[in-house]
Amino acid sequence: MASHVTEIDPIDVAETIGNYEKGFALNKELEGRLNLVDEALAKIEAGTYGTCDQCGTMIPLARLEANPAATTCVVHTK
Repeated sequence: MASHVTEIDPIDVAETIGNYEKGFALNKELEGRLNLVDEALAKIEAGTYGTCDQCGTMIPLARLEANPAATTCVVHTK
């Protein structure tokens, strides 16, 4: 019985690893965004959406339009 030896191309391996790393990073970013959306939805249900987590003042509408998941007013932005 003949055995087949497959050579592994280092460039293919490097590309595969690079693609995996990019996909992993994108997945982590999307998970983070999903968590922010979930937090915003919870605030809507609690009636606290649009108020600053730090001082309780209303977050300006323009800020919420730019970033619907904003949790702080401009003063308390990190």
